Amino acid sequence: MKKSVPFNSSEASRSIIYRLEEATGKSIEEILSDGIDEERLERFRRVSLIEKELGVPLPYLTGRAYFLDMELFVGPGVFIPRPETEVLLLAVLDHFKEDEPRNILDIGTGTGALAIYLARRFEKSAVTAVDISPVALRYAEANARRYRLSNVRFVLSDVFGALRGNEKFDLIVSNPPYIPRDEVRKADPSLSWEPRIALDGGADGLSVIRKIIEGLDVHLSPGGSLFLEISPLIAPSLEELLSSGRYELEYRRDLDGRIRVARIRRRYP
Repeated sequence: MKKSVPFNSSEASRSIIYRLEEATGKSIEEILSDGIDEERLERFRRVSLIEKELGVPLPYLTGRAYFLDMELFVGPGVFIPRPETEVLLLAVLDHFKEDEPRNILDIGTGTGALAIYLARRFEKSAVTAVDISPVALRYAEANARRYRLSNVRFVLSDVFGALRGNEKFDLIVSNPPYIPRDEVRKADPSLSWEPRIALDGGADGLSVIRKIIEGLDVHLSPGGSLFLEISPLIAPSLEELLSSGRYELEYRRDLDGRIRVARIRRRYP
């Protein structure tokens, strides 16, 4: 069954639609047209009860998550892709033509959602996806095999650490951990099931983002862009990190009007 949650749905409605579709095995169009029989409705109730009582995220119960038009393998040890990350991809598609060959890097790939989507859309491009977690890379590789991609490779790496020193990219994307450590402790209990390394951005939420920015002079081609998913709370600190003048910074907002994505473009010399 192909999932049908549209780009312009609110996060709350997307969550409800996702749960209904997953529990009933029917698309939202089929549900609205045909209704839900008692057996499927009971399944939805049971799944919702397990989520509520144990706090286990639904994708960990089913082994699947849905991101745009993709169905992805997920499980404990890998971050579950979120609908708000779609804003990052929309920003990329607004700035880059799909038929032009690019060298693309996805930092902190997790399930491979960003890398796989970009490899499918930018067929002439070479995509490299890195993650510090061997568990996450196993899921990412399995998801890439599912879509029979030949233009994406996966590397076990802490940001740029395992890449060649002179390797440059025209486009870098990342959904890094950006929640300050103290806030992680106060976060929704369901997040405790997901890998802390994918959430914890250090004392100020910028520990991984700093590493990425420090490597841009070496790994981002002149004229190239980095697209980062961020929290609006760290935007002022990000601007301070980029005060050298070598980079242009602009933001993309989500459906709620909050800053969600930073585009950092390297100026030509």
